[in-house]
Amino acid sequence: VDRTTLFERQLVDALELCARALRSGHPLSGCFQLLSREIPAPVGRIFAEICQQQAMGAGLEEALRRAAELTQSADMKLFSAALAIHVRTGGNLAGVMESLALVIRERMRQNRRFRMITAQTQFSKRVLLTMPFLVLGALFAVSPEYVRPLYSTEAGMALLALAGALMLAGWFLMEKMAAVRA
Repeated sequence: VDRTTLFERQLVDALELCARALRSGHPLSGCFQLLSREIPAPVGRIFAEICQQQAMGAGLEEALRRAAELTQSADMKLFSAALAIHVRTGGNLAGVMESLALVIRERMRQNRRFRMITAQTQFSKRVLLTMPFLVLGALFAVSPEYVRPLYSTEAGMALLALAGALMLAGWFLMEKMAAVRA
């Protein structure tokens, strides 16, 4: 598991734990201390740094902003912004934490699904591009006289060149269709 995936999973777990702690009556600062103790690094360390910055006099919004910058995680930035807005406006903080956890978990699920579909597309592309060569090889092995006009006549060579060009165009189109757009 790479570091980004580990961070995302731990952040979801941390948000769910924080929501449960808030529902049981713990203050937000107590939730962050709980997270720093119960969640392993890297997320636990981030929340420990938030607690440390608050203990040294930094405001919650500033500590969250620094944590979001430090992690360079879009999910942490979303959490930081949502919490900063919520602290200013008030409301059901546990509900916000649960909603964020749900959104992040769903995004992770969609990313896994996207990677799976992309892998299927790449596999299909390889199969489709290999198939004509396998069929031509099988035909040549079974009946070389049947295939001989393709490489011994001008019309056959033109058809092979056209087939090669069309396969190259098909490869190009499949690459474009499978390309991930940022």
